[in-house]
Amino acid sequence: MTVGTRVAVLGYHGVVAMTIKNERVLEKIRDLAGALETDQVSAVEQAVDALSQQVSGSHAERRLVEALELASVIRKTLPEGWDAEDLYDEAGLPR
Repeated sequence: MTVGTRVAVLGYHGVVAMTIKNERVLEKIRDLAGALETDQVSAVEQAVDALSQQVSGSHAERRLVEALELASVIRKTLPEGWDAEDLYDEAGLPR
């Protein structure tokens, strides 16, 4: 007996079939589809979308933390009493 589910996936050149042969993964997909009250393909799509958003959010959050850390390092190297206004003359032009 062959275990597997064929899932249609929209690819670059149209629909591509994907076969999942891992019974544990298939059971998870069936459970998720039941919980979401949808078909298995829609459940997989929703799960992939959610994970993609989470990963994108995590990446953006890491970049923000890195930028804030860099700003903190730069701020510590500035002379005491330094003000951003020191960068511009009375006309608002860079010095």
